[in-house]
Amino acid sequence: MAWSTPTSLTALGGRVTKAFAATSDGRLWIGTDGAGLAAVDLAATPYQVAAQLDQARGVPSAWVHTLCGAGDVGDEGTRVWAGRHEGLALVRGDRGCKFSHYVRRFHA
Repeated sequence: MAWSTPTSLTALGGRVTKAFAATSDGRLWIGTDGAGLAAVDLAATPYQVAAQLDQARGVPSAWVHTLCGAGDVGDEGTRVWAGRHEGLALVRGDRGCKFSHYVRRFHA
């Protein structure tokens, strides 16, 4: 048996997957090496890519190393923390994601 990408998920491309986080809104967030973040709607049949977030859409880095779904937070909807080499990004909201960037600067 050979593995193949379901046609409904081809938008994810062939990127290396680094991290996963499930959130209370029924999405599976996927962090990749070079393609930013993607959210897959697990309630849809077949599964559908609900959001593809890259640097052109405000994600601070296309390389996401770790994810943590923080759940539903009032009016802002779901929050997801994305860890990357440069620091953290907080993705907020169900409609038109908003980003906050947290960077730790090291001084010699």
